[in-house]
Amino acid sequence: MSFINKVKNELKQYFKTSKKYLIVAFIVAVIIVILGYVFAADLSVFFDSAAQMGGESETVFSIFTNNFAIALGMIFGGALLSIPSLFFFGSSSFLFVGYCMMLYGPVMFWIIVAPHGIFEISSFIIALAGALMLTHVEVRIIKAALNKEKSDKDELNNSHDLIKAVGVTVIICFILLAIAAFIETYITGYYAIVILSLMS
Repeated sequence: MSFINKVKNELKQYFKTSKKYLIVAFIVAVIIVILGYVFAADLSVFFDSAAQMGGESETVFSIFTNNFAIALGMIFGGALLSIPSLFFFGSSSFLFVGYCMMLYGPVMFWIIVAPHGIFEISSFIIALAGALMLTHVEVRIIKAALNKEKSDKDELNNSHDLIKAVGVTVIICFILLAIAAFIETYITGYYAIVILSLMS
């Protein structure tokens, strides 16, 4: 089997395993964005300086390492019942998205962030899905520990696809965030200037 076909099969298996977790993560994202939009006035004290466009420039590496650290925090926060994951998901990502939508207007915001935002936002949704999968594995193991008829080893074997999907999640987030960091550094700024000049 060629490398490309192997990757295709792995991705197909990943999305089959993670589909329901991705749907839940997407729904949570939409809810948090709406909350950020509705309560933008109350969130201004936290997000106002970060939301200013045209601030101090960052490097590809600094943007990538910051975002990937957040994604890893989300994914492995699943070992703590996804509580830290939801905190990172809301405070570092989607509340801010909702706030910026209110600040700049939904259409303008999505036009400006679209080049890198598609990759960055997708990666955080995938990261939360990874956290939920990890939490599911943990819950299975806890149930097995409380049930004498099942063993932890059996539950780990039964959770093989979920554990593998968590690993794939890390790789996907790495790739998406690397692409997002490159685009944000070298494309988004110039793209935003052109769009804003055309609309002024």
